[in-house]
Amino acid sequence: MRRHGALSKDLALKMFLICISSAIAVAHCDFAAASSVSWVGPNNGEWDVAGNWSTGAVPISTDDVIDSLGNTSIVTNPALQSISIGINSLTNNAGGTVLNEYGSSLAIYDGLDNSNSSQFESNGMNDSNFTTSSDVAGSLDNNGAVIESINGGDITMTGGTTSDAINDNGGVIEALGENTSYSSLLQVGNSGGVGGTNFVSLTNENNSTIEALSAGQLEVSAGSITNDATSKIESSGSSNGGLHSNIFIYTGTSFTNMGMVMVSQGGSLSDTSSSQFTNGSTGTLEVTDANSSVGLSVSELDNTGTIMVLNNGSLNINSDINQSAGLTKISSNSTLSLTGYSAGPMNFNFNLNGGTLEGANGTITGNVNQNGGTFNSGLDPADFNISGNYTLSSGELSMEVASLTSYDKLLVSGNTSISGGTLYLDFINGFHPSSGETFDLITSTGGIAGGFTSVDSNLNGSYSFNNGILTINGAPPVPECGSTAAFLLLLAPVAALTVRKSRAASC
Repeated sequence: MRRHGALSKDLALKMFLICISSAIAVAHCDFAAASSVSWVGPNNGEWDVAGNWSTGAVPISTDDVIDSLGNTSIVTNPALQSISIGINSLTNNAGGTVLNEYGSSLAIYDGLDNSNSSQFESNGMNDSNFTTSSDVAGSLDNNGAVIESINGGDITMTGGTTSDAINDNGGVIEALGENTSYSSLLQVGNSGGVGGTNFVSLTNENNSTIEALSAGQLEVSAGSITNDATSKIESSGSSNGGLHSNIFIYTGTSFTNMGMVMVSQGGSLSDTSSSQFTNGSTGTLEVTDANSSVGLSVSELDNTGTIMVLNNGSLNINSDINQSAGLTKISSNSTLSLTGYSAGPMNFNFNLNGGTLEGANGTITGNVNQNGGTFNSGLDPADFNISGNYTLSSGELSMEVASLTSYDKLLVSGNTSISGGTLYLDFINGFHPSSGETFDLITSTGGIAGGFTSVDSNLNGSYSFNNGILTINGAPPVPECGSTAAFLLLLAPVAALTVRKSRAASC
């Protein structure tokens, strides 16, 4: 952030363009050398009082403003009179609050440094008579502090040029709207949005949070987004379903998630232009609750972490998912749709090359190609639906069987092709099948071709699989519970037992 000396040509041009094009009626467009102005006023002091500033004058567009007193609230408009403010930069670094409210406009042309538990807030006060806005250009650092648009207040952090960056380091960047009439808007990154060119980088790290809550609206435009292993990006509406938050992401290159991306309680997140979405080994992408949805229009999604679509949630992706490790879970009437988020009807692929795909009463709309890993098609016996084709060349399809009428079912609306791999049968709840009993494990509208390399189970039996039907050829022996052998088995060291789901015979 530049503090002293003559203005650069880029900055002068930036200020000139802002001054002539902005809707903000800034009182001063002075292109003199930048100077530092410090706050010396009282708590809850008024911004436009000259005596509250070290220079004895209200800051102008070339001034670098510093609040280093701590616990000081600089109120832009305590008298309910809208004012317009333009400054070169703002450093808020001692735990104070810069509060912009009641229809005032604050423009910062060349950077914001918000740190050390400080707060920068744009508050619309839930009053439709006021349009409160804060515009920040240049680099932005939020270090252990809070940037918040609330109650109808708006914040735009454009970043300025591609050399600028937005860093959230141990802080919170939040859009909070307490009701639908006063939804707050927080824009991060390129002011041009879709089709713009000045994309900056956005880094969320060291236990940071970027969030849209209740009726908050958050728009992120960046050349790249990085969410580290300790940080969170969240969109959450209200528990009663009445409020819906939204996060809109427009990125030029990539979105890398190593932390938590959470969408719940009627929230939504959409990424319409990332070339690559990577959910890394420590990353979690979770969509939960009815009316919660994530839409990703990306060229590719690679997963080695965790993807969770739960409790009627919806994840819509306009590309293939390539999973080489980690977990993807779709359950409780939730849907993972690979049919084209923005490009019309088409079926993309879930390529399971490693890790685990599992679900209970979930649906994948698209094709599932299993080239490795484990597919747990149901939990505590349940159905799993594939609205597309299923192919298995290697890896394991694991299915639970609890009784003659209660067992996992894989329901495929397209074709099923099996050219290898293992069918693993997990007999649970003490169930032991008898010879000749059959189970319709896979139903496929387009037919089932091929077969498994092997059929295995947690019981010693003989099995065959043909056209989706499992047949018990030789019944597994029933353990003699209460025998000396069984008693000694119970006393065996726990460390000697290999547990996989319920892969030990039970009495």
